[in-house]
Amino acid sequence: MQATIKGQEVILEDVRVSLVRGAGPGGWVGFIFLRPGAELSEGEYELKLEDGRSCDVQVVSIKDYIARFRCLGPLE
Repeated sequence: MQATIKGQEVILEDVRVSLVRGAGPGGWVGFIFLRPGAELSEGEYELKLEDGRSCDVQVVSIKDYIARFRCLGPLE
């Protein structure tokens, strides 16, 4: 599925993400597949999915153009 990643402004548009039902307050974890040359740091962002759902996420690690994140609240 495609998503937009926002901080104070849109950082990445039309990036591919994968969501997995997980434990914890948000109940979702996932991966953002970064294009070569894309820049993203660990930290908090807003994830907005192409189907209109969104949540605040914490990017916890980035390796080989794959950013791992967890939702900080419900995916609505």
